Amino acid sequence: MSNTDANKFLAKFGLLCPILAILYLVLVIINIIGSLSLYLLRLVLNISFVLQIGILALIIVGARIVGKAGSSLNNVNLLTFRTYIIIGSVLITFSVLWLSILYPIGINIIVDRATSGGAGTPEAIAVYITWGIIILIGLIMLIFGGVFNIIAWGRLKTFFDANMAMFSGDIGESAKKGAFICQLGAIFFLTFFLSSVGGLLNVIGYFMLLKLKDAE
Repeated sequence: MSNTDANKFLAKFGLLCPILAILYLVLVIINIIGSLSLYLLRLVLNISFVLQIGILALIIVGARIVGKAGSSLNNVNLLTFRTYIIIGSVLITFSVLWLSILYPIGINIIVDRATSGGAGTPEAIAVYITWGIIILIGLIMLIFGGVFNIIAWGRLKTFFDANMAMFSGDIGESAKKGAFICQLGAIFFLTFFLSSVGGLLNVIGYFMLLKLKDAE
C-alpha cells in the first residue's frame, strides 16, 4: 500500500482524538472533585472507572487504526505505538479498577480493627500486610502501564519527525507536538501527585493530534 493509504488511516485516528481529549478533561475534573471531597470519593472512583473504560475502548480502536497505517508502510514506530499504547492503557485501566475496589475495602477493614481494639493482634498485622501487598500490586501495574505509554508516544513522535514529508502544511508538525505533549502527560501521570497535570497535557496533546484529520 502507499503513503496515501497510511494517511487515510491516520486521518481516521485524528477524528477520534477530540473525543479522547474531552473524556480526559472530564476525567481530570472528576478526579479533582474527588480529591477535594472524601465524601464523594467512592462515587468519583466509580465514575472515573467508567470514563477509563471509555478511554480504553477508544484508544484500542485508535491504536488499531494507527497499526493499519504502520502495516501499510511497514513502519516499526507505528506498529510499536499500537502495541505499547494498548498494553499500557489496559494495565492502567485494570489497576484503576483494582485500586478503586480494594483500596476502600482495605481502609474500612483497618479502621474497623483500630476502633475494635484489635489493631496490634497478629491477625490484624496479617490483614495490614495483605492489604499493603494488594495496593502495591495495583501501583506496580499503574507504573508499568505509564512506562508503556511513555514509550508508545515517543515512538509516534519519532514517526512524525522522520516522515514529515508525508503531510502537507503544518499537519506533521502539529501531530509531532501532540505526540510529545501526550508523552509528557504520561510522564507526569507517573508522579501521581501531578497526575491531573498529566491528564490536562493529554487533553492538549489529543487536540493537537486532531490536525491529522486533514492528512487524507
